[in-house]
Amino acid sequence: MGLHAYLLVVVAAAGLVGLWIVARLPKVGPTTTRGAALCFVLAWAIPGLAPPLLAVALLHLPAGPAVLATVFPVLAATFALIGLALRYVVGLLGGHTAR
Repeated sequence: MGLHAYLLVVVAAAGLVGLWIVARLPKVGPTTTRGAALCFVLAWAIPGLAPPLLAVALLHLPAGPAVLATVFPVLAATFALIGLALRYVVGLLGGHTAR
């Protein structure tokens, strides 16, 4: 598997895990607009952790496992935070929520 294909699989899997977290834990998430805004801010800031974590992991692991151990959880958390915040926004707009 080439590098681009591997990264595509990691990103897609992280997105699926993030969405699974949102679907599996319907009572977890922001209950206020401030909480939803915080989720969006964290989702914007957390990907900045990936490069330094990856740099440290590359000192101890081969490239494939280092990407899986650092980039995957960062992206999964980012997708989960976005999903949680969007679920709150949909609830505000009168859509169906699981709460």
